[in-house]
Amino acid sequence: MQSLTYGQLIRGNRNFRNLLAGQFISELGNWFNFIAGLGLVRLVSDASPTAAGLFFVARLLPFALASPIAGTFVDRFSRRQVMIATDLARALVALSFLLVTKRQFCCIRWGRFLMGQRMRLRRIW
Repeated sequence: MQSLTYGQLIRGNRNFRNLLAGQFISELGNWFNFIAGLGLVRLVSDASPTAAGLFFVARLLPFALASPIAGTFVDRFSRRQVMIATDLARALVALSFLLVTKRQFCCIRWGRFLMGQRMRLRRIW
């Protein structure tokens, strides 16, 4: 069996090319979400470094908490149903950011945490 370079693999394998393009678009969306969330935190908290730090913790904590159990969870249910349920939950959480005011800063942290949990489940596949 001959090994292929990345260029040959991308040119010669349509499924891999589609997977790579989808992953690129997904990661780009994740980064746009991160930048928008950080901007919202800075705007609502008057650019507080503590608030930015809590935002980072809320972004990383779901990965640390969900990693040990997420694989078992998604193996027990239909992947399609889990993906649809988590996509709908993420959409609701993302839309809830539109309702945030200065007094509701804790909602941003919880929303970021919940979106991170959903992303953790998606990365298992």
